[in-house]
Amino acid sequence: MLTQLSELLLTLLRDEAARGVLRTVNGARLLTGQPLVVPERAPFRLVTEQRMYKLRRYLSRRRNSRRTPVLLVPPLMVQPEILDLRPEVSLVRTLLAHHYDVFLVDFGSPKRRDRDFKLDDYVTKRVRRAVRKIRQVTGQREVSVIGYCMGGIFANLLAARYPEEGVRNVISIGAPTDFSTLPGYQALAQVVEQPLMALAEKYGQIPAGVCRTVFNLCQPVKLVTRPLRLLWNLWDTEYVARHQVMSRWVEDFVPLTAGVCRQFFHELLCENRLYEGTFQLNGETVDLGRIQASYLALAGDQDHLIAPACVESVLDRLTVADATFELVPGGHLGVLVGTGSDRLRETVVDWLHERSVVARPARRARRAHTQPQAVTGRKATHSQAPPGRLRSPAKENDGANPIKV
Repeated sequence: MLTQLSELLLTLLRDEAARGVLRTVNGARLLTGQPLVVPERAPFRLVTEQRMYKLRRYLSRRRNSRRTPVLLVPPLMVQPEILDLRPEVSLVRTLLAHHYDVFLVDFGSPKRRDRDFKLDDYVTKRVRRAVRKIRQVTGQREVSVIGYCMGGIFANLLAARYPEEGVRNVISIGAPTDFSTLPGYQALAQVVEQPLMALAEKYGQIPAGVCRTVFNLCQPVKLVTRPLRLLWNLWDTEYVARHQVMSRWVEDFVPLTAGVCRQFFHELLCENRLYEGTFQLNGETVDLGRIQASYLALAGDQDHLIAPACVESVLDRLTVADATFELVPGGHLGVLVGTGSDRLRETVVDWLHERSVVARPARRARRAHTQPQAVTGRKATHSQAPPGRLRSPAKENDGANPIKV
């Protein structure tokens, strides 16, 4: 018995000594800024490239897919790479692997001269324009829109204000609607709104550093636990590499225009106009009940930034029969890039599968003088897919292989 305990103790000491060496090596790499991993992004080409607006189309060999194309809408203030941060947690690559034609709108970084750019402009001049461009280049009449955080608000505003634009499906991920479910944020907003607006009026925007600070202050516990977890797992090179990639993304925030800051803090957060049905977009009141698209709202069960109740509240205003709310593992960022983020990607693919079948066009008549009957309008209803397992993607390489950037 003593011999076994001695051997176990020696094994633990040897393992800890080896981990000590790895902690020193990985710690030195972090301190000197050496990359532990080369970021790999899914390849894409730009369909449209303008200032503060780029529309990406990710490369795929299945361009003539019989599935509704997908538009990904990231939030403001951050880089859109959160949707394709690492190959193993990439929502972009998952959709490509299941043969979806995937697009992403990149809002870029606003300048001081863009101080008056508002939510109206982002929705109508960016997201709406992207939907129209996708319909044009793909020849499809409808588009599925997946919005993360504020990108989900954009998807809701677009589908409600412009139901004629052909939005077939909407998936919102961690997107807030009823801000009264976040009383702490409303109280905080009343305190910080005046100094933030003074800053925005002076510089025409909220600087990136201030945006990052506000984001971190909304998650104060993680400011303590994140460094401690890194220190404990410093021997694990894979963990440290993931931490390094995530930290670089978190550090690379984007400024927020004064116009958006004013609307978001005053109209959405403090006055809760979107949920109350009094928010106006381009002079017309937005009624979420006008959304005709099938709808899926996803929230992280550990999301302390946007509480699940705030995400689920959108269903209070929807009138469509095909509307679902589901909890997935993780926090606000973890649902996309955490260890349990497979669940979110499986849910998205399963839900989209039966709602994205595009009817094949009618064959041309063989006789020259016979004209095919035109098909107009959009479906009044969409089939509701029963829950099921994730369908395995085809084995062929459809362009999801990473390139190093």
